[in-house]
Amino acid sequence: SVFLLLGGPQSGKTAILRKVWTDRKRHQRNTTAVFFSSNTSSKFNAYTSRIWPEVSLSLAKVHPLFRSALCRTLDWLKNKAAISDAQISDIQFSFDNLVMKPMKACHKNNNDDANAMLIILDTLGLSEGGSDVDPDVSKAMVKSIRAWISDPPSNFKLLVASRPHHLLTQLLSDHSSDAIPYLELTSGSGCTEEDKKDIRVFLEKKLATLAPA
Repeated sequence: SVFLLLGGPQSGKTAILRKVWTDRKRHQRNTTAVFFSSNTSSKFNAYTSRIWPEVSLSLAKVHPLFRSALCRTLDWLKNKAAISDAQISDIQFSFDNLVMKPMKACHKNNNDDANAMLIILDTLGLSEGGSDVDPDVSKAMVKSIRAWISDPPSNFKLLVASRPHHLLTQLLSDHSSDAIPYLELTSGSGCTEEDKKDIRVFLEKKLATLAPA
């Protein structure tokens, strides 16, 4: 239910996700995507806390059942107490109530992968540190991914890209490759000779299409 695409800056993560997104849209497959620009400023914590609300909004725009379930969840929350901005900014609260509960309410009797809604997310907003970064923010984000894997929603799948992070390394070591399939992109000095040859062949073929007949 979750596929991780790992790679350093400029390794091609977002380009791959955009290709998947456009191909699925062209073939009218159920897909929604949330693309964030890279952010390493002091606004990192607020930026990361926006991820699940943005996913929820994106799903609500394209998935009628999710939108109805989200509205019911929000009504239920409002009847309990007023929803504060602090709650919406809380990663665990927004994941549980704005994403997971509505998805669970959309549960179908069958689990047809061909009709599953694919959510493409080009970042987890993780950071290895910095004086302006709250480490609990990264921990909360990975905790939400753990919750997704432990109790996956029916007919919703997540394709997410991230820079390598020690919390993701721990996550992968705690699960089998079947539970969390992933692909790590190498770039720069991390590329093997085989990688470099593949890149050369790819570029030569693409450049050949531009050459005059």
